[in-house]
Amino acid sequence: MNNQLILYIPYIRNNITRSILAYYFRNENIGDIVKARLCSKMNAGEIYYIGLIRINLYNSNPAKEFYTKLQLNKSYKFIYDEEAEFCWLIKMYNPNMLISKNNDDIIPLNNDNIPLDYVHGSRFTMNEHQPMNISIQFQDYLYDTISFDNMVREINTTIQNYTYELYGA
Repeated sequence: MNNQLILYIPYIRNNITRSILAYYFRNENIGDIVKARLCSKMNAGEIYYIGLIRINLYNSNPAKEFYTKLQLNKSYKFIYDEEAEFCWLIKMYNPNMLISKNNDDIIPLNNDNIPLDYVHGSRFTMNEHQPMNISIQFQDYLYDTISFDNMVREINTTIQNYTYELYGA
């Protein structure tokens, strides 16, 4: 299994930030996002993002299942809010495949070589909008949750180290 992948997400709601993406991948024990690019698009007045993500996979069962399903099915449905039924359709990024699916004579690409009209056809236009700001309260809550998650990992590592020192393997 390759530890680093480049993933393509064709639709990300406009209230999702890079930090939120990183939180969900970490929380599901899949991996750490090294780099995330969100490019805004507009459809019938709705702003949304397409994402290009570089991720380091963990050596965990959920990460292995994620990788296996991604390879076998060519996509992975990542459900991040079951109540609202929100999910991301995640695909492996392959610039050659994306370009071959574009029917235009002129292929508009962004800085990451993603065709801007790949997702839903060329009737959509690219607009340069910044990601929507999330509320300060939610952002504080998210940072607290991420900090707590990191603290728990550090405590578990410390306990494992002490256990090893006291009892050996």
